Amino acid sequence: MVGPNPATGRAPGPPPPEYRVRFCNQTQADDVWIIVGYTGAGQTYTEGYWTVSRGECTTVNFSQLMLTTGLGRPDQPPRTFYRAFTYGEDSQIWGGLREREDPVLCVNTVRKFRENQMIRRDDGEYEFNPCDGEDEAQMRFRWGPVFDPEVQTALINF
Repeated sequence: MVGPNPATGRAPGPPPPEYRVRFCNQTQADDVWIIVGYTGAGQTYTEGYWTVSRGECTTVNFSQLMLTTGLGRPDQPPRTFYRAFTYGEDSQIWGGLREREDPVLCVNTVRKFRENQMIRRDDGEYEFNPCDGEDEAQMRFRWGPVFDPEVQTALINF
C-alpha cells in the first residue's frame, strides 16, 4: 500500500497513461516490417523499423516515443499511423487508402530512422518536410487505433 506524499499530504494520483500498440504476425510466413507515425504537440513523426516474425508480437509504446522525440507525455491520446509490409513470394503491403484520406508521410526506405514531418522555416513557422533527402520517399499510412484513457493498448494482427 502506498501512503500519502510527504510533501503534499495527499495520496498519489494514478500513473500517467501509456498508449501502446501490439503488432502480431499470426498469418504471414515472412517477417512483417512495421513503420509507425504519431502526432502530438503540433508535430508529426514517423519512425521505423520493427520486425515481427511469424507467431511473434512486438509492442510499440507511443507514449515513450513521444517522450524521446521531445513531444512530452501526451495529455490526450495521440493520433497514430502505421504501414507494414512483407518481402518474398507472397509480399504484402498494409498501407493507407486515398479514399479514406489516410496520411502520406515521409520515411527512409533503407535504414532505421526517426523523421520529423515538419520543418521550421526561417520565419519560425512550420511547413511539411519536402521529403527529398537521400533514400527518402513519401508513403501512405493507415490511421492507427483510436485510444482513450480507458483503453491504452491496442492490437493489430497480420
